[in-house]
Formats: sequence, C-alpha cells, structure tokens
Amino acid sequence: MSDLHITSMSHTQDLLKIQLSDGRTVYTRECYLNKPLQALCPVSSDVADILSLGVRRYLAECKACNLINYSENSRFLLELKLRKKGFSANEYTLPLDYLQKKNDCR
Repeated sequence: MSDLHITSMSHTQDLLKIQLSDGRTVYTRECYLNKPLQALCPVSSDVADILSLGVRRYLAECKACNLINYSENSRFLLELKLRKKGFSANEYTLPLDYLQKKNDCR
C-alpha cells in the first residue's frame, strides 16, 4: 500500500469525492471520517482504515435511504435491517444520525 496515495479530494454539496493513485474513486461524507484527510497523502494502513470506515458509513447511509424509500421503517427496524446486511453499529450509527438530522430520504 506504500505506493498508493490520495491524488485529489473534492466536495459536491456535502459529499466528498476521493480519487486514489490507482484510479479508484470513493465517496463519503467528511463527518464520517474519524480524522481529516489531505490530498497527496500516502495511504498508510491508518489512512486505509479511516477511508474504509468512511466509505462503509456512506454505504450504510445509502442502504438506509433505500430501505426508507421502500417502506416506512423505525430507527430500530433500520438498525436491524442494516445489521442483517452486514453493517456494524460503528458503520450505521453516524449515517442514521445524519439522515435523521437532514431528513434526506423523504
């Protein structure tokens, strides 16, 4: 992983687009990252962990939006369904808080 680095970061509204030197692009929200990241920084194992959790949190948000749009769900039911989809509480708690605060899905 020592050759891998963040080539650029850009914001669209409150969505963060991160481009990596191997051509991959990942999306997350800044509030889902445990620590701020900077462009051109090498992707160490710590940075990879921060990125991975941030992306998983954004995926949990997207999945929660799909579940909310499909049918009315309480927070408890959303948590249960996200756990069944393989998300941990650490991955879905912040996204559900974000959605509750923003009310983005309806």
